[in-house]
Amino acid sequence: MARRGKNSKRSSGKRKRATRKISSLGDLCPRCNALCCRYITYQIKTPKYDVDFDEIRWFLCHEGVCVYVDEGKWHLQVSTNCKKLTPGGRCTIYENRPEVCRDHGTEEDCEFTGPVDVELCFHTPEAFDRWTRENYRFVRI
Repeated sequence: MARRGKNSKRSSGKRKRATRKISSLGDLCPRCNALCCRYITYQIKTPKYDVDFDEIRWFLCHEGVCVYVDEGKWHLQVSTNCKKLTPGGRCTIYENRPEVCRDHGTEEDCEFTGPVDVELCFHTPEAFDRWTRENYRFVRI
């Protein structure tokens, strides 16, 4: 969600870009409840064939899962807390955190500043099926 996410990702439809200006994400992290540490995202292949659409439907049948499209790329997002968070939402390995954590957190993808802009986001197989019917005639649902 980003990602994402988060978990701030909503049901299908477009998201609005965060508009709040921030001087430094370092200023926000202490006030945030580690929103970016409560999900993982994984880029998946763009659906082309029936089996691809069926796989996305299967993903969406699970709790805490959404599929979203950002900059034309499809992603699977799974809500799950990082094991390295304290109960208060602080990172216990901050100085040695993975590179993906270090790279996260620009004004445009920080969930604390507001919703992250994505092209499409699905939380249910029904929402995905509706979108698929409207956009693809060849897929069997």
